[in-house]
Amino acid sequence: MTNEPHQLPTPDDPWGYRDRRVVVTGAASGMGKAASEILVGLGAEVIGLDIQPVEVDGVAQYVQLDLADPAAVDAAADAVAGQVDALFNCAGIPGTAEPRKVLAINFAGMRQLTERLIPRMPAGSAICCIGSTAAVNWPYHVDAFLELLAGGSGDPVAAVEWLEARVPQLGYAYDVSKEAVNVYAAWRSIGLNELDIRINCINPGGTFTPASREFTKAVKSKDGGAEMIANWPKLLGRMARPDEQAWPMVFLNSRFASFVNGASLFVDAGLIAGMVTQQHHPAMAAGMFWSKPVPSAAVGR
Repeated sequence: MTNEPHQLPTPDDPWGYRDRRVVVTGAASGMGKAASEILVGLGAEVIGLDIQPVEVDGVAQYVQLDLADPAAVDAAADAVAGQVDALFNCAGIPGTAEPRKVLAINFAGMRQLTERLIPRMPAGSAICCIGSTAAVNWPYHVDAFLELLAGGSGDPVAAVEWLEARVPQLGYAYDVSKEAVNVYAAWRSIGLNELDIRINCINPGGTFTPASREFTKAVKSKDGGAEMIANWPKLLGRMARPDEQAWPMVFLNSRFASFVNGASLFVDAGLIAGMVTQQHHPAMAAGMFWSKPVPSAAVGR
C-alpha cells in the first residue's frame, strides 16, 4: 500500500462509478432499489440481488438471492461472475418476522455473501451495509459480538444459533441482527484495510418503504414501544425517502469517501443525537434500551 491518493474525481465521472461493477442486495424495493436506480444513473454496471425479481431499468443482471438459505447464498455468489468493485448490502427484513429468519437474513447471510465476494474485489473497492438506529447499543455489546467474529467461523448456521442464544440478554432479534452488522463492519474494516478495501455501515432512521408498516408494528411490540411511538420526535417533519438513505451509501462506496473506513453513520435527521443528549422524551431512550455498558461477563458468556 502506498500513500498515493485514489483517482480524483473528473468532470465527466465525478462519482467514479462509470463502468464499475457493483452488487446491490435487496434491489427489488426500498433502499436497495433506490441505490440501484442511482447507480445505473451514474453509469455503473449494476447486478441486482433479491428474492423477488428486480425491476429497475438499466440493471445489467438479476440474481435471485435468499439470504436465509446458505446454499442459495453460495449459488448467488457463484452467479455473480467476475470482478466486484462495490457491494451494497441493502437486503433486510423487519422484526415482525420469525427471529431466526431475521438473524439469518439481516446478518448471517449478509456476512456469508460479503465474505464470498471479497476475494473478487480489487484494491480501491468498498462495501456498505445497512444497520439501523435500533442498533444504537452496539458499542456496549462489542465484547459479546467479538466472541462470534473473532472465533474464525463464518458458518451462517452456527452464527444464527450463536446470536439466537444471546437474544434474551442483548435485546430483540432485529436489534441484535443490526448491532451485529455494525460490529462486523467495524471489526472487518481492519483486516480489509490491508487489502485496500473499505467497509462502512449506515444506520437509517424512519424511512418510508414497503416495509414501513411492519417496522412500526415491530417497534410497538417492544416493552415501552407504544409509548416510544407516541413520543417520537417529528424530526424534519417527515420520514426519509429511500433515496435519502441510498445516497449516503453511494457516497461511502465512492472515491469521495476514500479515507472513510469502519464507520457507522446514523442517517436519522438527528434521532440518536437528540436521544443521547437527552433532548427527546425519556421514552425514546427506554424504548431503545439506551443504557450504560453491561459487564462483558453478563452478556454473551
